Amino acid sequence: MTTRPRRATAVVANVHLAPDDRGPFLARAVAAVSPGGHLFVSGHHLDSFGRAGPPFPERLYTEELLAGLLSPLAAQVRRHVRPPGEAGSSPLVDVVAWAGAPGGSGGGR
Repeated sequence: MTTRPRRATAVVANVHLAPDDRGPFLARAVAAVSPGGHLFVSGHHLDSFGRAGPPFPERLYTEELLAGLLSPLAAQVRRHVRPPGEAGSSPLVDVVAWAGAPGGSGGGR
């Protein structure tokens, strides 16, 4: 019998920690991804400040910030604009990342 390699996938969604806590938290999430595994992260973009997410701008994300926090994983980081929920309201902006650890057969999304 052959055993398929295990590929850990971690999901972090809408976790908006203080900067001093965010780095270590995401470093642990990155470390939890085994070779060939993936990490999915989403959170409110700084451009949504005052409309969504915490009332502290330093807890929000930008594409560049999130990409740096997910290193050394190979990450695709994108800005995602959600349509306004009510007439006359502004759209909400999120940051979404899909990161993969090298090794293993990887699999698709």
